[in-house]
Amino acid sequence: MDWFHGFGLRRRALRLTREQRHEPFTPGAPAFFRQHPTLAGLVLATVGIGGIVTIVRNMADWPGWMLFPSMLLSGPSLVAMMLGLGIVTVRVLEPALGRMDLDWDAEPLNVLGLPAPVQRKCEELGYWAVDDLVQSINAGKFPWIALEYDERMQVERSVQRWNVAAAAARAAQPKRRLRFRRVQ
Repeated sequence: MDWFHGFGLRRRALRLTREQRHEPFTPGAPAFFRQHPTLAGLVLATVGIGGIVTIVRNMADWPGWMLFPSMLLSGPSLVAMMLGLGIVTVRVLEPALGRMDLDWDAEPLNVLGLPAPVQRKCEELGYWAVDDLVQSINAGKFPWIALEYDERMQVERSVQRWNVAAAAARAAQPKRRLRFRRVQ
């Protein structure tokens, strides 16, 4: 049986090769929105907010049969608003995030073997990674007053053990020798 391909379309023009039929469809955003994501976010947010405001203001005057279609329209309006505001928020925070030194591979404080309450106190002071804590203590900038005496001793001993382990790891690594050629 031959399938209907539409009016006025040549059958051969609609045939795709096997590779083209099995190629996945990857939708893309229009080039203007890819080049100007902040503007795309603002447009989406404005359209979404405008749709919601229109529905909220005018819904009381609409006939009863419009209740269901207005609820169907409110969903895409909310989605557009949330996507737009999300894009705008990310674009606004992008410079601040770019300036931050995000070391995602940093060792967490639990590597030091500190008890959970002491670890939480250090995190409240802004020390989330071992390297930050060790550098602060070695530089003499750690706020020791925020901890009790026994907590100070636990942190100090843990950092000393960490320094010894780090020094041993550095000593165990093979040293690179610079080779100089003799010039004659």
